[in-house]
Amino acid sequence: AYEYYLVKQIREKTPMVIKLVNNEELKGIITWYDQYAIKLEREPEAPNLVVQKQAILYYYKQEI
Repeated sequence: AYEYYLVKQIREKTPMVIKLVNNEELKGIITWYDQYAIKLEREPEAPNLVVQKQAILYYYKQEI
């Protein structure tokens, strides 16, 4: 179910919020993932990030 959910969000370019274990929130569009990390494309003025999965507490769709 986890993999299907991620693939669906990537395909639809859904804006997401990633909550990190240190309570920081990152917003952007997930463009790819692998066993260890997720790539998050952010707004033009913010750099894109590769986030280690072990640093992620959870993620959800961003309400627009």
